[in-house]
Amino acid sequence: MLAALAAGQAHAGNGKRPKFDLNGDGVVTTDEVAQHRAQMFAKSDLDGDGFVTREEIEQIKAKMREQRTAASKGKYFNKVDADGDGKISAAESQAQAQKMAAKLDSNGDGEISRDEFRAMMKAMHKHQKGGDGSQ
Repeated sequence: MLAALAAGQAHAGNGKRPKFDLNGDGVVTTDEVAQHRAQMFAKSDLDGDGFVTREEIEQIKAKMREQRTAASKGKYFNKVDADGDGKISAAESQAQAQKMAAKLDSNGDGEISRDEFRAMMKAMHKHQKGGDGSQ
């Protein structure tokens, strides 16, 4: 991919516009990569002094975490609120709990073993860290 970007030849294979394809023509040029980088730098330079500090990066990361958490909470609420009335009933809560228990019970024996619980906790931890275990 980097070689393709350097050559100005990167195309989206998934039907979506590549992130760096600023003019939307399906081709990413080295100028577009440079423009994107400049835009990202300007967004990261929170105080506008021409430098990006560690504190600015930490502020940006914290804001991104907050946004992901808020989006995740909204997604979870909508998932549990099966009838979409903006309220979670006891029946909806119970149905969600049953779905979760069924997922945890990976061997289908009707019980959640210590190993099954640990596997769930490990998967949750991995998901919270960004899917690959890194932040």
